[in-house]
Amino acid sequence: MVGVAAALVHTRSIDPFAITKRDAIRPNKNLGPEDVVCYQLNALQFADVTPESFGACYAFASPENKQAFPDIEQFRDMLARSYPTLIGHRQAVVGRAFIEENFARVLVTGYDANKRVMCFEFFLTKQGHQPYLDCWMTDSVFTVVSFDLPQNGLTPTASRRVGSNHLAARK
Repeated sequence: MVGVAAALVHTRSIDPFAITKRDAIRPNKNLGPEDVVCYQLNALQFADVTPESFGACYAFASPENKQAFPDIEQFRDMLARSYPTLIGHRQAVVGRAFIEENFARVLVTGYDANKRVMCFEFFLTKQGHQPYLDCWMTDSVFTVVSFDLPQNGLTPTASRRVGSNHLAARK
């Protein structure tokens, strides 16, 4: 997997303008599911300061997602409404992908600027048609759990379960 080991933990040390350059990473068959999730998270991490980075995230949305959200503005609005903790998050750890044939699940845990802890599960498929033949792309994301860290630094006494959200409805 290209660059997975180095990219599994995201921090703000990455150049936020790199993802808007003309040579930005696009879907290709050399990227594994973890790579795709890492690129999407990197784009979302800087979306609060570089709105163009939503395009980098959208590039890895599956064709089904792009049918549900046909333009970047609709996609951006959905992300802001459904996944606000991902936009401008401070750090995220990407787990190893669970792959079964052409389907993959990737667990992501991280926190935002308000120290809100989040856990998401990304669902990806390996595409079977051109122009994305054999490319991993994101079909949906579910919120697994989200909670605030206590101000006193102690372990949280309770977590609040958050309902599932889809980037696009799964068939």
